[in-house]
Amino acid sequence: MAALVGRDTEMARLRGLLEDAVAGRAVTALVGGDAGVGKSRLVAEVMSVAAAMKTMRRIRVSTPSARASSSPSVIRFMRQRSR
Repeated sequence: MAALVGRDTEMARLRGLLEDAVAGRAVTALVGGDAGVGKSRLVAEVMSVAAAMKTMRRIRVSTPSARASSSPSVIRFMRQRSR
C-alpha cells in the first residue's frame, strides 16, 4: 500500500483514540467526507496501526451503502481482524 500523504492531523487523532482504547476507555470515531477523499484509505491505515499494536478487539465500519462504495474491502479486512 502506498504511503498515506497529507493526513498527519487525522492520523494523530485516530492514534490517540487507539491509545485511549488500549488504556481501557471506550472510543468512537466518525470518518466522514465526500466520495473519493480517502476515507477508506485512512481507515485502512488506522487498522494497520491497530493490528501492529496487537490489542485490537473489535472495530466496526458502517457506511450508508457499503455494497455500492469502495468500503467493502476495508470492512472485510476489519472482519478478518476482529475474529
